[in-house]
Amino acid sequence: MWENLKQKIVQINDWPRPGIVCYDIAPLLKDAAMFKEIIEQLAQPYQGQKIDLVVGIEARGFVIASALAYRLGVGMAMIRKKNKLPPPTVMQEYSYEYAAQIIEMQEGAITPGQRVIIVDDTLATGGTMAAAVKLVKKLGGEIVGLSFIVEMTPMAGRERLRGCTIHSLVTFD
Repeated sequence: MWENLKQKIVQINDWPRPGIVCYDIAPLLKDAAMFKEIIEQLAQPYQGQKIDLVVGIEARGFVIASALAYRLGVGMAMIRKKNKLPPPTVMQEYSYEYAAQIIEMQEGAITPGQRVIIVDDTLATGGTMAAAVKLVKKLGGEIVGLSFIVEMTPMAGRERLRGCTIHSLVTFD
């Protein structure tokens, strides 16, 4: 199954900038059986744990987080780029391999003490997820785990996320 999953992920070189490699998960999402299995596998580490909320990072993380929240029977919240959510919001600045960015969540999106999973499609340098972790903590969330479909191990994103429990379905070396 996972080798088949890996084969369906499309590698796009030099996108969105020269020197950057994008791993496109869109072919996985359009395959109903594979999408279902991905969500089942992402849910597996959290079975039997108290989870209150799944947080998805814009944009592909929304798709995964929504399905995972449904599967776990919990709510879902969004982390978006600056000025995409109505106020009041809480923000976190960060930089990554080719730009600087600000992400936001609405105040009240997380109730202090809620147990949260943060989801995105890909773990590369870990910059976006590290900022998401800080943002969730600012709002009082307790992070249970971080989940990804793809992990690009040469980018060393796990190093930036030390102390967090990380689940990835496939890795690219």
